[in-house]
Amino acid sequence: MALDGPKLCSYSARDFFRAHRDRSEDPLDPAAVRNRRLSIVCLLNDVTLREGLPSFDGGALVLHLPRPDGSVSPQNVRLEAGSIVTFRSELLHEVRPVRAGVRYCAVGWLYDLDEATTRTMR
Repeated sequence: MALDGPKLCSYSARDFFRAHRDRSEDPLDPAAVRNRRLSIVCLLNDVTLREGLPSFDGGALVLHLPRPDGSVSPQNVRLEAGSIVTFRSELLHEVRPVRAGVRYCAVGWLYDLDEATTRTMR
């Protein structure tokens, strides 16, 4: 396994990230994206002003969890500054619009590093 990231993200008022999956089946995407297994999100600030960190309102991370009947159940993930959530990269998820302030987070992905990936990434 190898790590892609971390990447720092900021979401200002009205910013969001549409529902998506972090793993791709598209052969034109980089091998690291096609072989992602785990997505990692670390929230760097939260809705409560503390320790001098900026705060924000809105911007919920929503995981669309599969149900046995094939439907999905959107679940808000409650994070505080410094919290980390990890989930399978093929899971549908989104960041809802930020209403005020700026939401900061760091993201990364663990991906399979096999012989084909290694050749592609060189």
